[in-house]
Amino acid sequence: MDQGIRCTPPIEIFPKPLGKALVISERLVAEIDAREHTHTVATRLRSLTQTRTSLEKESENLTKLRIRDLITDEEYLKQRQELERHQIKIAQSLKTAEEPDLRFEPARLLISFSKRAVSWFQAGDARIKRLILTIAGSNPQLKDKKLCIDARKPFVRGFSLENFPLG
Repeated sequence: MDQGIRCTPPIEIFPKPLGKALVISERLVAEIDAREHTHTVATRLRSLTQTRTSLEKESENLTKLRIRDLITDEEYLKQRQELERHQIKIAQSLKTAEEPDLRFEPARLLISFSKRAVSWFQAGDARIKRLILTIAGSNPQLKDKKLCIDARKPFVRGFSLENFPLG
């Protein structure tokens, strides 16, 4: 028994001209952001690396002061803990500075899903079909032994991008 799959109306994010414009503008913004991000990250990494080096020197100097009995054990422990806390913050900042910027990831995922959802649904097993219907479908109803499922926002026609969070 052949069951035809018909999407009425077809799943789409927005009208094609707007979708094309979004893809083009996303590419341009991504390219500009990538350039700015690379420069900003390089500057930030340089600054954080210098701070880390400075903290290492401070730690060495603090140890030398304690060895010469110029500061008490209490002062040494207090200052060392403060330096260690600062070093941990710098290490975390270095780690996050090297991570990619994911501001446009929700929009990319939405576009990717909307382009492939129908083909995934046709080729998928029951679990995949259920997942796609859960993501893109809303208000399922059974009428005259036919399943009718409305498209969920932002997959309905006429959905405006103004209310969609891009990051």
